[in-house]
Amino acid sequence: MMVSIYAASPLILERMRMQLSPAEFQVHAYLVSARECAAAPVPACDAFGVDVHEPALRYRLLPRLPRPCLLVVDAVFAPGAAFSLLLEGVRGFVRYDRIEQELTMALRMLRQGGYWAPHGLMSAFLDRLLTAAPGPRRGAATTRLSPREQQVLAGVLEQLTNPQIAARLAISERTVKFHISNLLRRFDVHKREQLALHARPIAAGLLNLETVAKPTPEPGGAGRGLARLPR
Repeated sequence: MMVSIYAASPLILERMRMQLSPAEFQVHAYLVSARECAAAPVPACDAFGVDVHEPALRYRLLPRLPRPCLLVVDAVFAPGAAFSLLLEGVRGFVRYDRIEQELTMALRMLRQGGYWAPHGLMSAFLDRLLTAAPGPRRGAATTRLSPREQQVLAGVLEQLTNPQIAARLAISERTVKFHISNLLRRFDVHKREQLALHARPIAAGLLNLETVAKPTPEPGGAGRGLARLPR
């Protein structure tokens, strides 16, 4: 698997690189300063990993990279900032303190077409989309989703198994199956994979990107203001 990784910190770049075994990954590692973002190489790769703690990499380099196999690392992921990244096509989120444990697994998941995010992030994202969208923009399927159905659907979008969803929500597997059956019927599909495929664009379309607050650029530098969803 060919991967390009970018960071402004030599320490973070080395931590990322050290997790990617040459037996599985062909790695291009780039130490990128704020001034170099516009000229940083973007080779053809299966996935890209970016340390977005440096605002210049977040706002100047990240938009240049291809989707969908895009992963970011940072010390923390505040909900507003993470939701904006999701809307921009980022599919993987790994905190600094989890690089050694999660980076390779996250890249494998992205290559399979899935998402990798801290616990609860996808559930919160879906909930915010559903509650923030005005009534006329909601699809017929999503307007009738109960809070529990939203939670189960978020688990499906994260590619969790029924036992994993049940453990997260503290409900029985039978209850999970019941909700998934209802979701299949509401979205008029027959398979779990079809449900995830149909629900992702519907969920993403619930929020008008023009309503998201834009980052406020610093004088002479990259924007540090984090885009936040409307409350």
